[in-house]
Amino acid sequence: MSEDNFLLERVREILPRIAENANLAEQERKVPEENIRLLKETGLHRAFLPRAYGGYEVSLPDFAECVVELAGACAGTAWAFSLLCTHNHQLAMFSKELQDEIWKDNPDATASSSIAPFSTIEEVEGGIVLSGEMGWSSGCDWAEWAIVGCNRFDDEGNKVYSFAVIPREDYTIIDDWYAMGMRGSGSKTLKIENVFIPEHRIESAHDMMTGQSKGFGLYPESRIFYTPYRPYFASGFSAISLGVGHHLHQGPRHQSTP
Repeated sequence: MSEDNFLLERVREILPRIAENANLAEQERKVPEENIRLLKETGLHRAFLPRAYGGYEVSLPDFAECVVELAGACAGTAWAFSLLCTHNHQLAMFSKELQDEIWKDNPDATASSSIAPFSTIEEVEGGIVLSGEMGWSSGCDWAEWAIVGCNRFDDEGNKVYSFAVIPREDYTIIDDWYAMGMRGSGSKTLKIENVFIPEHRIESAHDMMTGQSKGFGLYPESRIFYTPYRPYFASGFSAISLGVGHHLHQGPRHQSTP
C-alpha cells in the first residue's frame, strides 16, 4: 500500500458493516442499498473519475488494494462496485460532450456494462439505433448509465467492436439474476428497444486501446488516462479473487464491535 492510500483507510472503516450485509446481498440478489451508500461516502467510486469532475485519479495498485479488502467482506458487492468504479476510466476516453452529460451535474453518477455484442444496430444519420437484451450487467440497479457492446462495420466491411453509452431512462432491467454464486452482484439483463445513440456516445474498442478515441488527450496532466482502458476494466476481477481467497484461507477479518 502506498503511504497515501486514503481510500483504503476509508474503505476499511466500513468493512464490518459490509460484511454484516453479505447475507442480505445474497437474499436480494443485488448489492444492498446501504452498501452503495457507504461505499460512495468513502469516495471509492471517484477513484478513476477525472479530477475535472472532482475525481481522485488514483493509481491502479491503490485501487486494487481497496477491492481486495472489500471482496473479503462481500464478494458480490466488490464485483459490482469495482466495475462501477473502473467504468469511469473507460468513460473518460469518450467525448467531452458525453462526459459532461454524465458528470457535470452529478459527479457521483456511475455506469454498469454489458459488453458482449449481442445487440443489433441500424446505422442512421448521426449515430445508430440499437436493440437487444444485454446480459450480466453487474450493479445495474444502482447505475445511471450503461455501456453496451455492439458491432459496427467499416468501409471495407470489417467488423468493428464498439461500445455505446445509454442513459438509464432508455432501457429497462430484467430481474433474471438467479446465479448460484456471486448472487449479490445483481448482474441482471438490460432490455433496450430501438434506442437512438448519437456518435458522441460511441467509441470503438480499438480506438480506446490505441489512443485514438475522442477523449484521448483531454487530461494532459493525468497519469492514468494515457493508458488503454482494458487493464483498468479488468483489474477488479483478479483483486476480487485474491480477496476471496484470503478470506477463505484466514477466515473473516471484518467484524463489528459490540
